[in-house]
Amino acid sequence: MENYTKKLLSKEIEDFKKVLKRINEITNFEKFCLVCLKAAKNKKKIFTAFFLGNKGGKLKKFSKYSFTIPSNNTSIIQVVELLIGQVLCDFLERNVK
Repeated sequence: MENYTKKLLSKEIEDFKKVLKRINEITNFEKFCLVCLKAAKNKKKIFTAFFLGNKGGKLKKFSKYSFTIPSNNTSIIQVVELLIGQVLCDFLERNVK
């Protein structure tokens, strides 16, 4: 099972490495993210979900699902994002087989 998982994810990991390398080369990271999200929104099979702060900003319109934390205090937003992420992971581990 472990070899199957490694083989299954190897292409995705390599693609992700290419994306990270490209991000490192780009000076306007926000613009790059928005271009990627517009492309993802146009593809019906790409799932998009975000943890957002305050009112959601520019990303909200590109997300099929978003969790908006109504605060403009970065540390509060980060703590709530971690909590929600942990709850989601626990739910998935218990219910997805």
